[in-house]
Amino acid sequence: MHRRSSSKDIWPGWCDIAVGGVVSSGESYETAAIREVAEEVGIVGTTCEIIDGGVARPYDDDRVSLLGRCFMVTHSGPLHFADGEVADAWWVAFEDIDALIRRESVLPDSLALLWPLLRPSDRVARPPER
Repeated sequence: MHRRSSSKDIWPGWCDIAVGGVVSSGESYETAAIREVAEEVGIVGTTCEIIDGGVARPYDDDRVSLLGRCFMVTHSGPLHFADGEVADAWWVAFEDIDALIRRESVLPDSLALLWPLLRPSDRVARPPER
């Protein structure tokens, strides 16, 4: 889990379960994912595992409209926040994420696109109404 910098344009200071960013023209989703992981949390020389079936899915709300892909990178640290987009990060046990989502402001696009791919199907995690 990480907290976004207070200087972010959208959802400053909110928590996020994912790192990510914009795919550049001509760049693959996989290349963008590896680049963003390096930029935001300092993980370099890694590969990403496709966890979304290879399908970009839409997310729309009153703040953003995007097509997103989801990948997983396994890394035990250390993390390095070089570009200033991440203010803080901490490890959260998988079973404690639902409680964190209830008490913190967590990015809704990550919750909509990524969280259903990670949580067991019998659990229901819903972001708090804001």
